[in-house]
Amino acid sequence: MSDKPNYANGLFVHEPHEKAPPFVKMNLSIKPDMFVAWLEGCTPNEAGYIKIVVKESKGGKIYACQDTYQKPGGEDDGIDRVEQPELVTAKNGGGLPF
Repeated sequence: MSDKPNYANGLFVHEPHEKAPPFVKMNLSIKPDMFVAWLEGCTPNEAGYIKIVVKESKGGKIYACQDTYQKPGGEDDGIDRVEQPELVTAKNGGGLPF
């Protein structure tokens, strides 16, 4: 794991508008050509995911970068994996995922 962050080029993180409801935590903007090029340059983890973490710089700026953290010895990270609705929809013939 490198100490230098692999900044998520083309993915921009913004604080919510001051009048946004409390459940809005951040806004994301994606510039597709830059973001796809960045994704293609990333190496997925063992499960095939490219994980992104949102951080705050020492100067207070919010940014996104690739999360390359791995627990020593390959231990389970304790995160429950949930099947994405698009995958459920494809499996059940195109109906609602519930």
